Amino acid sequence: MSREEIASGKTTSGRVNPARNLAIASGDLPQHKASSSSSPSDTAFGDNVAEMMGKLRLTAQESEAFVFEDACDEDLGCPAWAIVGKVLAPNPLHISTITSALRPAWGNPKGLVIKTMGKNRFMAEFATEADLIRVKEGSPWTVGTHAVILTEFDPSLGPADYSFEKSCFWVRILNLPFGLMNDTRGKMLAGHIGEVGQMDVDEQGRAWGEYLRFRASVNITQPLMRFVSVFSQKRQQLEQFSVMYERLPTFCFSCGLLGHSSTACPTPAERDADGLLPYHGPHLCVPDERKKKASGTNSSHGSFASDRGSRHNQGRGDPKMQTNSSAKSQKGKETSGEVTSPEKPKQTRQRKPRGGR
Repeated sequence: MSREEIASGKTTSGRVNPARNLAIASGDLPQHKASSSSSPSDTAFGDNVAEMMGKLRLTAQESEAFVFEDACDEDLGCPAWAIVGKVLAPNPLHISTITSALRPAWGNPKGLVIKTMGKNRFMAEFATEADLIRVKEGSPWTVGTHAVILTEFDPSLGPADYSFEKSCFWVRILNLPFGLMNDTRGKMLAGHIGEVGQMDVDEQGRAWGEYLRFRASVNITQPLMRFVSVFSQKRQQLEQFSVMYERLPTFCFSCGLLGHSSTACPTPAERDADGLLPYHGPHLCVPDERKKKASGTNSSHGSFASDRGSRHNQGRGDPKMQTNSSAKSQKGKETSGEVTSPEKPKQTRQRKPRGGR
């Protein structure tokens, strides 16, 4: 492009030339008023570009654009098997904290490298594709009780350009009619909760039992769905069926969003007559059977992640519980001394009086 074209503000095709406005913004050319021969649309376009360039205040060197293909060349060192993740925690976490939590949870795969990408964001690179697939299919993962949201690695995006809006869960819809417990109608119903990836059905596409189980990609920017509604034309009746999620991380009992608890919710909800919030944990979380077996009869501890902290800390600072604990401790100290057999009662030694025989 010649300097005359830049100065005239027109290209050989007759269109307005933004390079002229760029040259004006950089100070290479003086700014002139639009000629009377310019159309109103061309003048408006040129003024908008000039205003935009004036705000940016780019130099001529800054305005020179390099053109690259979006494809990632192997010789540039782009990771072959990688994912990008974000921990939904209210406070920043150090990358070492994230790594120490995820590495053992992922089975300590050989060659795993986790690098930070900013506040609670990271990239995980794997040595094999099998490890990558296993981690993706094993989600949801947590750091502590905070959800880890994973997304595909894209070399054309910057660290701040990734979107963390969806997470995969195993979901259950309870007490469905058997006519909906299949791979056709059941999948349509499950699609209201999220994008369905896998249905837990038999070879004939049927599900049996107390619930329909499927894996879905759920939009975590929206509240968790508690019910699905079905209208039966045969019975002319509208019914709601409860929804439960497996391995659900920390979420809010007030608004139903992941990433914070009800005590930190910006929009707290009212409690019902029983004192429960709209998204009460036991109504949405499938109890972890492994934790039930590990804890024995005390199955309430750790039954759902979002209420784990309050249950674990229950009783700290309670004077009654502290008194009971102290009493038990004191009782243990009292009974930890010498134990006498009931068949051989302990004999006490009689002290002889002084001067007596």
